[in-house]
Amino acid sequence: MSVTIDPANLAKAVSRRPFGYLITVSPEGEAHLRAVTFVSEENTLVAAVGRRSADNVAVNGKATLLWPPHIGGGEEFDDHTVIADGNATVRSREDGASICVVPYSAVWHRPVRPIASA
Repeated sequence: MSVTIDPANLAKAVSRRPFGYLITVSPEGEAHLRAVTFVSEENTLVAAVGRRSADNVAVNGKATLLWPPHIGGGEEFDDHTVIADGNATVRSREDGASICVVPYSAVWHRPVRPIASA
């Protein structure tokens, strides 16, 4: 089950979640996943990353972001995963690189309940 999140409200939607995952894809089509802490800068989410994530984004300009459920939270949708897609760029830093993601779609997602075995 998915519920749409306005991408402009994504930073607020994930503000109580301590970390998320950045998913990028290599030119060969291999997914790369990295746990990161995002910082909101206006309509952009920014995270420090390593060379592989930066190289992947430099090639295709896209990223998927994922935040796991907020365990023990009592707010609506705390039991949902947040998934967002966005346009991404690389920003150089003295100590490496950051990925800057402008989300264009986002959802609260909860798995379909499993079928009970007979």
